[in-house]
Amino acid sequence: MKNRHVFCVLFIILAFSMNAQDCLMFEQGYKIKLNSQNYLSNISAVKGWAKMKPEKKIELVNEFNAKVLNGTQPTLSSSSYDMYVKEAVKGSPGRIVCSMMAGGVEYSFPAYCKNDTSYFYRTVGPVYYASNGDTVGAGFNGVQIIPNSLKVGDILPTYEDMSTLVIATKSYEEKQRVLDGYRAIESIERNTTHLNPQTLEWEKGDWTVTKYEEVWKNIDVKVLESTSLSSHVIHYVNAVVDRCEDVVMDGKTYKAYVIESETWTQAGFETSFAADNVKWLKQRENFQQKLGNKVEKRLIKSKFLNLEGYYVTYLTEWYIPGMAVVKSITYDSEGCISSVNTWNDVK
Repeated sequence: MKNRHVFCVLFIILAFSMNAQDCLMFEQGYKIKLNSQNYLSNISAVKGWAKMKPEKKIELVNEFNAKVLNGTQPTLSSSSYDMYVKEAVKGSPGRIVCSMMAGGVEYSFPAYCKNDTSYFYRTVGPVYYASNGDTVGAGFNGVQIIPNSLKVGDILPTYEDMSTLVIATKSYEEKQRVLDGYRAIESIERNTTHLNPQTLEWEKGDWTVTKYEEVWKNIDVKVLESTSLSSHVIHYVNAVVDRCEDVVMDGKTYKAYVIESETWTQAGFETSFAADNVKWLKQRENFQQKLGNKVEKRLIKSKFLNLEGYYVTYLTEWYIPGMAVVKSITYDSEGCISSVNTWNDVK
């Protein structure tokens, strides 16, 4: 939960905008206080929730969100971070590098402005995950692109994150039942009708009959099994500039564009196999695929996932051109607030 919390805060930090003329409003050495509160709603555990009428669900969601916004809902966690502008280069293209400390680690990330468009990087290139000196996974974070000149009704482009982390590997032997051949079995059938192979006529009598049966055996199959945690996140799905609102920050009033969007997340554990027997490997892969499809269909049917197989959450951001996203509210799949992030003390 802590790592996820830090990631969400970093995501907001990265939403720097630039002045259309100089590309950068912030000077080197600027400091900003970031506050983040996380909330947990168990509203779906309310008795009868699954069969509850939509208007009643909306009423309960609104009650929860009102408590969050008026400060009466207890927080799951609350954190503050200090961010500073480490480097600022004005012009077009312009460049800014922001840094912050979280958990004893300094995080730095650049943002660029060119041709009246801003590009925000949480990471540059792939991020590799290591354990005991070995690379166990990698992640790729998409580039967020926002035009500096916005108007209500504008649609913003999506961007995607992908990562895979191997969390466990093990080797073992399995048994594979294979056909080893056939064996002949002779038996006498008395007073039965058979085709005489010499006369090619059907005759009744006692006959010596030879039948063949399959012979099976078990062989050892060496297997290497790997379990990984993979995720695919699509940001800014259906992102639209919904409205304009005034935002008061440090005694000053700013015009902010409110951006409404969805975040689609697909994450889960995946098991892959390597084996020295192709038939065993194919059978196991087919089994894993059928099992995964069955689980996904159940989650879609229960509406936990959408028809594309993604978990959907919602995001509202207050974006001040030339400054940043100075406030954001994240909502869970039911519409309940799960986090509130704000800026303070910009100087």
